[in-house]
Amino acid sequence: MNAHTADDHSVFIGWSDACLAEGTNTLCTITMDQSKSVKATFGLDQHSLHVQVKDGNGSYVVSEPFGINCTSDSNCEESYEHGTEITLTAIPQNNDSFGGWSGSGCYGKSPCVVTMDQAKNVTATFIAPKTLTVKVKDGVGGEVVSEKFGIHCTSDCEKSYEHDTEVILTAIPQEHYNFLGWSGCSKTEEELCTVTMDQEQNVIASFGINQRLLTVHVNDGGGSTVTALPGINCPSDCEESYEYGTEVTLHPNPKNDYIFGGWSDDGCSEKNPCVVTMAQAKNVTATFIPPKTLTVEVKDGVGGIVSSEPAGIDNCIYKCEKSYEHGKEVILTAVPNEERYKFKWEGDCLVTDNKCTVTMDQAQYVTASFFISSVSLKVIKEGEGCTVNAPGISCGTDCDEPYPVGDLVTLNANSDSHHFVVWGEDGKDCSGNSCAVTMEQSKTVTATCRLKDYTLTVNNANIDDIGMGTITDTTDIDDGNNFQCSKRNCSETYSAKEVCLTAKPDANSVFINWNGTNCSGPNNCCFKMDQDKTITANWKKIPPCTYKLTHTTSRNFEAVGGEGNVIVKAESQHAQQCSWEVEEDCEWLETRKEDDALHYPVEGNPNLNSRVCELTIKGDASTEIKFIVTQKGNQLPKAIISQSGRSQENEESLTVTLSGERSFDPEGEITYKWSIPEHPEKTSNSVVMVEFHKTEEIQRHNITLTVTDRFAQSDTDEYDVVVPSIVPAACFAKFYTNISEGISPLTVELNAFESGDITSYEWSASDGQTTFGSNSQLVFEERGTHIITLKTICSSGEEETAQEKVTVLMEPIAQFLAFPGIIKLSEPKSVTLDASDSFDYDGKIIDYQWEVSDDRQLSGKKVNLSFETEGEYEVKLVVVDNDNLSSANLARQTITVVNDVELIPPTAIFKATPLKSDKAPLTVHLDASDSIDPDGTIEQYQWFYSKLLAPDEKIIIPSGEQTKVTFKEGGIYKITLTITDNNSLTNVNVAEKQISVGNWAILEFQDLKEFYKVGDYLEVELVESLKVKSRFHRVDLWVAIQVPVEVLAKLEVPAELGNLFFLPAFNMEPKPFKEDLEREERRHKVLRDIEIPPGIGGTYVFYAAYVEKGTNPVGLLGFTVLRSNLATVKIVISDR
Repeated sequence: MNAHTADDHSVFIGWSDACLAEGTNTLCTITMDQSKSVKATFGLDQHSLHVQVKDGNGSYVVSEPFGINCTSDSNCEESYEHGTEITLTAIPQNNDSFGGWSGSGCYGKSPCVVTMDQAKNVTATFIAPKTLTVKVKDGVGGEVVSEKFGIHCTSDCEKSYEHDTEVILTAIPQEHYNFLGWSGCSKTEEELCTVTMDQEQNVIASFGINQRLLTVHVNDGGGSTVTALPGINCPSDCEESYEYGTEVTLHPNPKNDYIFGGWSDDGCSEKNPCVVTMAQAKNVTATFIPPKTLTVEVKDGVGGIVSSEPAGIDNCIYKCEKSYEHGKEVILTAVPNEERYKFKWEGDCLVTDNKCTVTMDQAQYVTASFFISSVSLKVIKEGEGCTVNAPGISCGTDCDEPYPVGDLVTLNANSDSHHFVVWGEDGKDCSGNSCAVTMEQSKTVTATCRLKDYTLTVNNANIDDIGMGTITDTTDIDDGNNFQCSKRNCSETYSAKEVCLTAKPDANSVFINWNGTNCSGPNNCCFKMDQDKTITANWKKIPPCTYKLTHTTSRNFEAVGGEGNVIVKAESQHAQQCSWEVEEDCEWLETRKEDDALHYPVEGNPNLNSRVCELTIKGDASTEIKFIVTQKGNQLPKAIISQSGRSQENEESLTVTLSGERSFDPEGEITYKWSIPEHPEKTSNSVVMVEFHKTEEIQRHNITLTVTDRFAQSDTDEYDVVVPSIVPAACFAKFYTNISEGISPLTVELNAFESGDITSYEWSASDGQTTFGSNSQLVFEERGTHIITLKTICSSGEEETAQEKVTVLMEPIAQFLAFPGIIKLSEPKSVTLDASDSFDYDGKIIDYQWEVSDDRQLSGKKVNLSFETEGEYEVKLVVVDNDNLSSANLARQTITVVNDVELIPPTAIFKATPLKSDKAPLTVHLDASDSIDPDGTIEQYQWFYSKLLAPDEKIIIPSGEQTKVTFKEGGIYKITLTITDNNSLTNVNVAEKQISVGNWAILEFQDLKEFYKVGDYLEVELVESLKVKSRFHRVDLWVAIQVPVEVLAKLEVPAELGNLFFLPAFNMEPKPFKEDLEREERRHKVLRDIEIPPGIGGTYVFYAAYVEKGTNPVGLLGFTVLRSNLATVKIVISDR
């Protein structure tokens, strides 16, 4: 048998089994001696695939199906059956990149597919990686990093990248350096450099240190200069830029008698020369002080000369001038022409040893006056009735005169007829009306004016030889030295004066009259002692007087009702001549003497307290009456209004009967006066019936009753009558409240007028509160005017609304600063209490009341305190506003007084200007130079600020006693200062200022938890901070809630959303939460103390935003009308 292939690509492989042929011999010979089988095997033709890997560094090529695994720079060969499709894949290694295929129809970089229809040769070419070398010029100023990992270079760096890789480098300057530029980049864009790695690449990044401009100013130098090397020679060359951190030394060079006055502005202070570290652009001003002119005048040009040290004023005889450096001390010496001349200085002059020292801190004018010596004669006049005269002296009025040494001066005294003069001191040897004095030195002469003396003779005349008494001079009874006469004849010496004599009879005697000196009758006798005088007192004996209490036998008389009468009667045949002596008389109890009786009328007592008077009435030795008069105090009446019976109401009016019969006065009758609106005629009855006519509005009438007792003491009671409005026949909304104004928190009772046609009463307030029912209440905490709206829904579906306003008043807030807060006992410093930061939301503060723990009380906005003992003193402040409301808080601080050993921390005080601006940016200058440290120096000033709604985010402000900060965006900011002294102590007081910048609109939800369980209480608080540009830019506030879909699905209709546990404040119909806003700083309780029920679990999101006034932010265009941030907060509520 012969084997033949079917086509040109098949080959005979060989025989097997019974065939004896070998190899590929196609002829098979078989001997058929039995049954046999023969197998002929054919196969496809084989072709050789030759693969070469070129330029690879470990890169290789593999085949599918497997057979080829060829590495770099080697030749690989494998045979495959005819028609086999071989896929060759190039696998780069070690940053090689695959360059492409060549041979047998392969090209490009995709895997090479070869069909083996003949022997084939394929070459895979790999490209070695390229090295990128990066340098930072001079190795300073910054670093270079690559977008793909590999380069992070601060000096010299290398990194290999695959061929054609695009590497992006970024230059990052260090602090105080700036980026200058690139070299070796394919392309650049500011700090970015793009390098294509198609060859070895070298890139250099250059950085330069920042330049800072130094500007120098010279104030009025008069040719003086300020220099610094290099670059500054001011005023001709006053600006120069320096590298950051350079220390520049400024030297002042005063000229033409100017002196250097000091530095100001950035950092120089008192230092000279000034070393400025150029950490930022700086301005330095050098002030030179011009010379000052000294003018010396010799008054009138006579008497002497004046010279100076240092020279300049030389032998000045009239007027001389010389300029000296500011602050120079000039000593002036005056030399009299003759020994008899003296001199004196006038002007800003410190006189020591007759020399005048002048400090030239300003233009000065000094006068030297030369004069001949004189001495002074001084007259001291004592008493009235005379004068003393001499050339230049007229004493009484002019009692002092200088005279040349050695002059003889004669003093002359002039007196009236009742006076004479006695000389003393340097005139003691003088007598008569003149005194001559020689003026060898200054002298003092006293001239005492004395009254002449006269004699008074008193005679006691006994008419019946028994009666007698005592004559007493009562002119000056308090001096204890008055003249008394109980003898027959007495005499007394008086100077010219007024004398009053009183006659007091002895027991059983009576005074009859006077004789002499124009006195007569039983009264006192008064006259002037202008000459010697004689007077006679006449007496008479009388029987004893007896007394009895005629009003009652009781010794204690009580004036019931505050009134009564007590009579004390003398029983004697000479009762009218009986002497009466009353002890312990009372101011309020009047004594009336009528013939033989004393009357004590006790009239009505208008005072509230009872009064008691103890009386003792004496006659002779055997008669005395004692008794007590008590006058009960008046008790105030009490006014009480009550309603008598039920009110009578019809469609047109309401009638009420009011009674004042429960009013009373404990002591008597009262009168009634009613004040009833629209009914002035009903004023005096105890019971009134009043009819009020209804109108379309609810009326509230305040009725007052005033009751008055017989002493005009009164009391008032008030009663409010609410008159309903006329009830319309159709659907309506009408209500009234129990109060219209009050202090926060203000509880307002809501009372709606009911109708059978009304099915729902829904209440809402402008602060977001809601409630339901015909009678309910709302509580208002936020100050200002709130609008309450009632919406009624009737069975017909018709809705009506009504509104009322209530006003919440706010107590003022007390705040104060006590500085210093700690003082040492030995230092006489006082502590200043300053309450200027106290404020009132809705008015002004009218009173500041301070209380110190040592029981001191003070008043005033700013007061001072001093302390004498160590310890801690608590200071409290209460302020009162124009509504007479006291501060809601009690501001308090502790002041510590320590001994000299203890260290005292500093007190931080600073000024911030300006505190507000209507537009941003705003630069605020800060000055802490008023800060104090009682026992050391302040070494460090640390400033920072925070935003109102982000108080924990503190931004640092450059340090220093004086600094500044710029706010680029509108908002409210709080600046805080902390200072540290040389003992490492920091201030214990709080030093803060609030800054208002531009216009802003900020909202934030606060104090919400992330998760709430059933039974928890939910309260949603929204913080508003708003200030718009003008009233033409007002906004509306919108608040929304996103409710879980599964919760909404439980509702039959969306309108039921208002009934969903805590959502009555929300509505499916979009409408604003608040409208027409211009300025707001407040917190809103959007939801208040809502208890979480079961079954409403899910995620809820609250939203809030200010939008353009009158626009609806709900919809596709919502963000176009936003005028603030969109505040959001998400909470999760448990379902059970």
